[in-house]
Amino acid sequence: MKRKYQHMMQQVKPNEQLVQEVMTQARKHPVRRMSRTRRVLRPVAAVAAVCVCLNFTLSALAANSDSAYAMMCAVSPALAQHFVPVNKTCDDNGIRLEVESASISGNNAQAYVTLRDMDKKGRIDETTDLMDSYHIITAQDTASGCERVTYDPDTQTARFYINITSMNGKDLVKDKVTFMLSQFLSGKQEKNSYTIPHALDAALEQPQTTKKEITGGGGGSDDDASLFTGQHTVLKPDENNTILQEIPGIDFTGVGYIDGKLHVQMAMRDFRNTDNNACVWLTDASGKQVDEDYSQCFLSDDDTDNYYEFVFDVPQDRISQYQLCGDFQIANHGATQGNWRVTFPIE
Repeated sequence: MKRKYQHMMQQVKPNEQLVQEVMTQARKHPVRRMSRTRRVLRPVAAVAAVCVCLNFTLSALAANSDSAYAMMCAVSPALAQHFVPVNKTCDDNGIRLEVESASISGNNAQAYVTLRDMDKKGRIDETTDLMDSYHIITAQDTASGCERVTYDPDTQTARFYINITSMNGKDLVKDKVTFMLSQFLSGKQEKNSYTIPHALDAALEQPQTTKKEITGGGGGSDDDASLFTGQHTVLKPDENNTILQEIPGIDFTGVGYIDGKLHVQMAMRDFRNTDNNACVWLTDASGKQVDEDYSQCFLSDDDTDNYYEFVFDVPQDRISQYQLCGDFQIANHGATQGNWRVTFPIE
């Protein structure tokens, strides 16, 4: 990163024509007697002119080059925020990102931004989700978040609330904040507390297994961190299973016991564009809910599908007493892509 930034800075040069004009004007003046102070003024003026040119060049880079701005942020967020110009509106792909308001109070800052479908193609609705594709950049070390708060169907505008808090508890300084967004998702649907028929029928059979590189997961104890990294034995996905036809975009791909624990596997299809999600549990005859011990995730070979494997500590000889239930979240269509960036002052 240091070498890349150094290379980038070496490419930044003041406008050659402007420098030549400054030097030409300097040569036109006749040499005359002057005090020691006056003699140093002209070199200082030339240097100042070059610095001004450099300042404008860096500002232009920060404004127009995402890679240059990202490089500045990696080296020094304060430097990046100093050079990036204020720009409260950004249009791309027919979608407008706009800053409505921003304020600062002590160690906390708030802002409201809106997303509007300028072409009114129905790409923004009351379910619009930023899919964790946004970045909030400040000059200080801060913790930040963003959530949708309102939606106006007449203008197809969703409003989002940004909250920023200093990490050290000290007051935030008046500065600029940059909000960047690369995609968002709309048309989301939910199917909650759905009982999946016959999902556990095959749990008594010997399952086929495979080794997969685990990319994440959840649950377990603090001592189980190894469950979520490295290679682990999981169910071999059954891509022809049709049990979950009622929920397009999520497939039930396997069930069985591995090392005495029940494994239930589902595939989130095209997950990078749909953000499909599932949360499942077991329910016994009395309605008592049994949550998973932990879950693991791994990707398909082509990196397009995300597999969830839920693991339950339920004896195999009692599995017939349970049903598999879940909450499911799917999207009607893929994410809307773009490159939106706004920068605004907080005061």
